[in-house]
Amino acid sequence: MEQLKTVTPAQMALLFFAFMTGSSIIYVPAPLLRSAHNGAWISLLISLTIGVLLMLCVLYLHRKFAGMSLIQMSRRTVGRYITIVIAVLFVIYLLLMVTWIVMGVSGFMVSTMMPDTPNYVFHLLTFATAAMTVRAGFEVL
Repeated sequence: MEQLKTVTPAQMALLFFAFMTGSSIIYVPAPLLRSAHNGAWISLLISLTIGVLLMLCVLYLHRKFAGMSLIQMSRRTVGRYITIVIAVLFVIYLLLMVTWIVMGVSGFMVSTMMPDTPNYVFHLLTFATAAMTVRAGFEVL
């Protein structure tokens, strides 16, 4: 029987940092500067504060319910039916996030590097890369 491999907290932190940095480079600068102008630094400070508070909540839940998944924690704290609602909303948000990420990568590639290439080429390449990564396993990341 093959032993289950786990990702260490440091590896997960590095993956999360890489994801957040890439998303921030693609999504944050233009809309933030368009709406905040010279106050962009204040917007970044406020978002950092909110992000740290959310991370503290997640870390608290992780310590209190060590070894439990989000669904297990929800079922234990709020009950079965609210957990179903949370799970459905979570899945919907994940699907939306995948769509936004793929469209963002495609828009970035078309606008900066290959303006004559149709978007669907980058959509296909991004989904193919994601599918191959999922097939190879999480440890490949």
